[in-house]
Amino acid sequence: MTDTQLLFFNRSHIFIKPLQNRRFGFTRVQKYNQFFSSGLIHKRIQCSMKSYRLSELTHAEVQSLKARPRIDFSSIFSMVHPIVDDVRNRGDASVKDYTERFDKVKLEKVVENVSELPDPELDAAVKEAFDVAYNNIYAFHLAQKSAETSVENMKGVRCKRVARSIGSVGLYVPGGTAVLPSTALMLSVPAQIAGCKTVVLATPPSQDGSICKEVLYCAKKAGVTHILKAGGAQAISAMAWGTESCPKVEKIFGPGNQYVTAAKMILQNSEAMISIDMPAGPSEVLVIADIYASPVHIAADLLSQ
Repeated sequence: MTDTQLLFFNRSHIFIKPLQNRRFGFTRVQKYNQFFSSGLIHKRIQCSMKSYRLSELTHAEVQSLKARPRIDFSSIFSMVHPIVDDVRNRGDASVKDYTERFDKVKLEKVVENVSELPDPELDAAVKEAFDVAYNNIYAFHLAQKSAETSVENMKGVRCKRVARSIGSVGLYVPGGTAVLPSTALMLSVPAQIAGCKTVVLATPPSQDGSICKEVLYCAKKAGVTHILKAGGAQAISAMAWGTESCPKVEKIFGPGNQYVTAAKMILQNSEAMISIDMPAGPSEVLVIADIYASPVHIAADLLSQ
């Protein structure tokens, strides 16, 4: 099954909006670009999607489809350990060296204080999309905020359950070929609601050493205090150990590749004394829909992964 859909992207390839009143199809992805003076890119994307009927598959075929990719962390740990130790010993200089080596970016400054950065200029439609997402995420996580409870479980004995925010947190937002401002919101909004005093967001820099303006917009909106312009194991190490310019954090959140995951796993069992959310696994999504579901909504849920 194939179909087409008109989409609008800005020059950072951030999705703006679909053209109304068109069906949204899906796989082999073909893109046709048309540039406008406004900076928007008009893309016609044709894609299709493989489908399987469970009743027609053998047990072996089902198991093959369900199988997840496996990562040999023993070999990755041997590559990440030297980076972790080097950042601990050399701080900012080490982060700069690894950023130049892996990202081909020569940094003058490793960490930016968010309050000192000017507001980024974004298209109105992009701002509106992020504002809507921010409000939705904020409302959801605000409902999770627990109230202080007190119970007198026996005469003269009162027990309380009290939630306290973590003083400092590190948030990892992957970059590279695809920028993920949505991840910046998903991570920083809960920290904002919790009342974390120091929020360090790490993300790989652009080729000119700048911060992706969409990520910066989301970071400012959600109360991030510092942005570490680095990615990979070196960014995780900088937040865990602390450097001359990067505050040391107590807990690190966020997804990443196998090197980021390995660094988090190493550092949670080190003298850095940090905790992590969890080792990230493969991105998966399950959409349950019947014949009455909107194809646009189903496609958007699938494509969001």
